Amino acid sequence: MVVAALVVTVVVAGIVVVKRAIDGFGGDHVPGSRSQRLAVTVTPRTRVKPDQVVRVRSDAFEPKSIVGIAQCLPAVDTENAGEAACDTDGGRRFVVGNDGRFSASFPVRRIITVQGKAYDCAKVVRGCFVVAADARDFDRSGGQRITFVGGLPPVALVPSHGRVTSLRLPVTVDASPPFKAGQKVKVRAEGFVPSEPLMAAWCTDRLIADGPTQSCKPVSTQEAFTAVFGGTLEGFELHADEKGRVVTTMEILASVKPFVGETATPCSGRNHCYLVIAAAADTQRSAIFEYSTAR
Repeated sequence: MVVAALVVTVVVAGIVVVKRAIDGFGGDHVPGSRSQRLAVTVTPRTRVKPDQVVRVRSDAFEPKSIVGIAQCLPAVDTENAGEAACDTDGGRRFVVGNDGRFSASFPVRRIITVQGKAYDCAKVVRGCFVVAADARDFDRSGGQRITFVGGLPPVALVPSHGRVTSLRLPVTVDASPPFKAGQKVKVRAEGFVPSEPLMAAWCTDRLIADGPTQSCKPVSTQEAFTAVFGGTLEGFELHADEKGRVVTTMEILASVKPFVGETATPCSGRNHCYLVIAAAADTQRSAIFEYSTAR
């Protein structure tokens, strides 16, 4: 009985960690309150406009490891705030290159939400930071202060509510409805980081409301676990090409039984399902194609 209880505990704990990593910004990690101030550059970092895309670079992280980028209040540069000073819901995760070089684009927002409160980075004294951190240990982090262009009009301080499930990258398939169960279709998606590892999944129509863990069935469960527990993204079969595009073949399923759950949801009638291609480093960066099967 003790062994059985231990197994159940480990499985449940694993599911919780998977949910945090796949549905949210970070998984099982050291929260981070004492940044090692790794060498990280942000370009540009002065006279930035709201929603402008900046380039974040560093050679301080391990090859193929996952790095998260977030906007933070100035308190992040102290020895007692760290992650607690950052808008993690607005953060994004990327994989480091095989050569150990990290380079990613990140849209800078004027309004960020930290601990449920909205802040205007154009008005924050000493400015906000753009920070890059090891997804397993947020103390292994570094960043630079950014300042916004002057003369911006006033804006309402409205906090965001949770992390967006999908950025809904462009996607098409080579077939038209009605779709039949067992039918094979070619899925084409774009907007990924060039050469980054990807995951494919089938999801129920609860994807946007419940997130991937409770609504999706990954094509490869092993790859999903590797993305969360492995620390580095190695051994993935599917990758984006040099232009951030991907083409892969997927089967139309009649029903989807999520990774977490006992009940399969049909993909016909009032229900629909999704074919999903997502970045292994961050499933928010995903393309989702809606379908329903003929009854």
